[in-house]
Amino acid sequence: MSKTIKLTNAILKERMTDAMVNRGNCVDFDTCFHSGIYGVTPATANIPPGVAQWGVLKVEVSSTYIIHSYTTRSQPITILQRTIGTQGQEASPWYRMATGEAL
Repeated sequence: MSKTIKLTNAILKERMTDAMVNRGNCVDFDTCFHSGIYGVTPATANIPPGVAQWGVLKVEVSSTYIIHSYTTRSQPITILQRTIGTQGQEASPWYRMATGEAL
């Protein structure tokens, strides 16, 4: 008889590292390198300069690059991106992709 296992977020984080799972708050932008969605608060280290300190960091990982996409929560909503090589390369500068204005 097979054993029943309750599927939890912790199991998903461990087993499905390429999935966009909620990984909790990012402690430091320079260490959040696993695929997923992270919360960003004023306590998060290395937030890009000049933007709101509340938001969401989306991390996507391929075999060669890590892509950070940061969306601020406060007005004006801003989307920034940077890339980091997976072979120890330094992170690119942050690029402002969009700044939202109400329609």
